[in-house]
Amino acid sequence: MYSKDSLHPLLSEVIQSVNKVTDRDFEDRGKIIQWLITLNQMRATEELSEQQAREASFEIEGAYHGFKATLG
Repeated sequence: MYSKDSLHPLLSEVIQSVNKVTDRDFEDRGKIIQWLITLNQMRATEELSEQQAREASFEIEGAYHGFKATLG
């Protein structure tokens, strides 16, 4: 459920879609990129720990709110 091969494609798609909508930076955008870097350093079958998954969820939700604020 929290494996690299399931999460990486989703986060990659999120950041690519965001970049198509706006080139402006927004609060916690860097957190999405940092999680992509973390996932890139993992093997495909490795999984995030429960703690990492909770932190990722929290930070990505923050980025979502930052993105929405950018849109007005």
